[in-house]
Amino acid sequence: MGIDISNIPIIDTHEHLHPESERIQFGGDLFATFFSHYTSTDLKLAGLSNQAVDNIRDPGVPVDERWNIVKPYWELTK
Repeated sequence: MGIDISNIPIIDTHEHLHPESERIQFGGDLFATFFSHYTSTDLKLAGLSNQAVDNIRDPGVPVDERWNIVKPYWELTK
């Protein structure tokens, strides 16, 4: 009999997130933190260019513009 994971309240996704002390240096910028490791690689494998990844990490680019860059590739990263 196997374990039914739907009954486990928390599952470790093994995401490599920066420690809080490092994250606050980015001012809470989701694109600069979340898209800095595996997720950026996933986006590249989905077809996003290296330049576009650099753009989504750039806090000087408005958030809505960065989301518009990511959006077409987001479903492909799941």
